[in-house]
Amino acid sequence: MRCEPITDFSIRLGESPVWHNGLLYFADIDSARVFAYDPARRKCHIRQLPDEVGSLVPRAAGGLVLAMRDGFYAYDFATQRREPLAAPVHRQRGVKFNDSKCDPCGRLYAGTTGPAGQAHLYVLQPDRRVQCLLGGVTISNGIAFSLDGRTLYYADPPTRRVDAFDYDRATGALSNRRTVIEVSRGLPDGMCLDGQGLLWVAQWGGGCVQRYDPATGAALERIDLPADLVSS
Repeated sequence: MRCEPITDFSIRLGESPVWHNGLLYFADIDSARVFAYDPARRKCHIRQLPDEVGSLVPRAAGGLVLAMRDGFYAYDFATQRREPLAAPVHRQRGVKFNDSKCDPCGRLYAGTTGPAGQAHLYVLQPDRRVQCLLGGVTISNGIAFSLDGRTLYYADPPTRRVDAFDYDRATGALSNRRTVIEVSRGLPDGMCLDGQGLLWVAQWGGGCVQRYDPATGAALERIDLPADLVSS
């Protein structure tokens, strides 16, 4: 597989890529920028934010939802208007938002990163309530839902594993945590599910994206990339 860069400038910590309306949106956490890449014109549109953007998702009402250091914001990429939606429950020093994904019902699952064991996994409900689902985390990452909508996959990279939770579609609650994949090359970072129900996991420090069967934990396929720190 041939890889080619889509930008001619440095991105410090790329995260949260998502295709939406023909554009590839992604964030550069450390430089507090959001990008929209137009493949038809081979052009990147860039927006500077006042603080770090851990992740982003498209919003049904239009625009994006940004998980920033101090909370969740609705964001209009064209006008750059930013509206606060909710603040996190915990505010430990040195903790900030990282990866996030929406569930099939439109809830936003977003995790934080910080000192060892001091980060959390949250869910932002459609009514803007924020609930803490998981504590004792170091780096929340991954977050992918199975095709049948019954399982959430999740990674805390220092553990070198991908865990699964039973997911309650009615409430968004998580239960029955268990390990489904052990990663030996790098650390598990961002992930997504393909049409066959298999997980593609970016491997930070491993220079690759690897495909796994979450039912068996078997590694099936690997795509090597010209970068060591593959985030998502």
